[in-house]
Amino acid sequence: MYYFIWNPAAGKGSAERALPFIESAMNERGLRYSLIKTEYPGHAEELAKAAAADTEARAVVAIGGDGTILETASGLAGANVPMACIPLGNGNDFMSNFFDMRKFRSVEERTKRCLETLFSGKRQAVDMIAVNGGYALNIGNMGLDADVADLASKLKLVFGSFSYIIAMVASIFTYKPFDADVTVDGKRTQGRFTLIAACNGGQYGGGFLIAPGARVDDGKLTLCLVDRMPRLKILVFFPFVLLGRHTFLKEVHFIECGHADVEYKGAAKMCLDGNIGQREGPVSFELLPAALEMIVDGGGELNKVKRKYPGGI
Repeated sequence: MYYFIWNPAAGKGSAERALPFIESAMNERGLRYSLIKTEYPGHAEELAKAAAADTEARAVVAIGGDGTILETASGLAGANVPMACIPLGNGNDFMSNFFDMRKFRSVEERTKRCLETLFSGKRQAVDMIAVNGGYALNIGNMGLDADVADLASKLKLVFGSFSYIIAMVASIFTYKPFDADVTVDGKRTQGRFTLIAACNGGQYGGGFLIAPGARVDDGKLTLCLVDRMPRLKILVFFPFVLLGRHTFLKEVHFIECGHADVEYKGAAKMCLDGNIGQREGPVSFELLPAALEMIVDGGGELNKVKRKYPGGI
């Protein structure tokens, strides 16, 4: 049995438009399947847990954006049932670790490409991040980039994939750096930061390469710390991030680790794979190696040589 969990709100209805292609492919092969619509936040996790309990389940397929994929992965973490994905949201950043989605722009092209992977791909263990009792599959971040993601989420119904860029420009003029103590694998440092991102994957915001050398299967958490920057320099910083060139800036530091704690006063806005909320400190990021089984085709980012950062602390 194949379980397809689809989010009707993803990509302005893109998930629903994918259903006929899925039905056709499954029926042609005579495979048993179930199409299940999510009805509220967190529902995909519940549905994935229920599917994993089925002894005849062969795979659970998440259809939607990064939020739907994260919820589905959270329900399958530690289970023996693999996850596959048909990324049809606005950002689709997690699946950028596996293939170049710019080559598959339409719902039909992307759905058929991902179904081919489902039928002929291989199982691959990938890492996850535990965050204060929950999970992140791609990136957990706080600071200016969380402000941008929050504003972008409010604009995406109107501006779609351009919402992040618009929100980025607007947020630069209202952002404030924040003070935090960061402890990485037992080593403590203090600072005033523009942003902190705990990365399993390499990009967020629909293509911004915050951690261009990160891999989802290397058993390491890539922590990106960006020191306080003047606003004029931030205008340069984000275009550099889009190209993955910010690694050379003196304010940018990378640490590869297994665990990081961030302590700060009061509540801070945090974004976990596009899901935004306020969190009281401290926040703990812990890398969970090989926590999730996925079905991948082996032809994407996982096979590339990892790039080294020019600096770090």
